[in-house]
Amino acid sequence: MTQENTIQTLAVDIGGSGIKVMILDQNGHPQTERSCVETPRPANPTAVIAAIVELAAGQGNFDRVTVGFPGVVHNGITKTAVNLSPDWVGFDLATKLFHLLGKLVRVANDADIQGYAAISEHGVELQNLRATTRAGDIR
Repeated sequence: MTQENTIQTLAVDIGGSGIKVMILDQNGHPQTERSCVETPRPANPTAVIAAIVELAAGQGNFDRVTVGFPGVVHNGITKTAVNLSPDWVGFDLATKLFHLLGKLVRVANDADIQGYAAISEHGVELQNLRATTRAGDIR
């Protein structure tokens, strides 16, 4: 499914119940099948990152990474993670994934990412937004 000469983005969705990945082209079109695993318990950074790296390895080549995180994120650093583990507070997720995957990484609140996609008319699964997810974005 991958097309040549397009930017391939590994899209990662970290959720309280599951972690999902898929490669998208520069227009947001899926280039691979979605892969997912249950969120590990405990959902600390070490366990979640190990799951992301394993899922990424099965997706093929990509140029960059975007991560939707269920909490407040500022400059790639997670500030809250109510549905995961307190170990996420102050964790530099963007830098850690950059070192492990060797690609530019952007991390943002998961609801913000879906909102940006909706604004650009590429949003999906907007019915799954919850007030609790949006509250995680309060700064």
